[in-house]
Amino acid sequence: MQTYQISGNGVDDFGHSYKVAPMSTEKFLNVMHCFVVDGVSEDPVKPQPVLPDVSAFNVSWLRLLLILTYRLSVYWVKLYNSNLCTALRQD
Repeated sequence: MQTYQISGNGVDDFGHSYKVAPMSTEKFLNVMHCFVVDGVSEDPVKPQPVLPDVSAFNVSWLRLLLILTYRLSVYWVKLYNSNLCTALRQD
């Protein structure tokens, strides 16, 4: 399904919301149909944002995740290069 939000000028046109989706009947399979919902003054149609709102994003969690990932990768490299893993790798 595809959706399109077209905003209006807010004076006499309050926008339109289009939904394009495949519909099946007894005769036809997956025929594309367009459904239109018109905006009203109490509930105008506004375009949806493409990017998420990151105002509440906490950077400290990301920093902690990056530090732990780095330390874990260093640990695994050291373990892989150790004598124990070298002996296990030899067949």
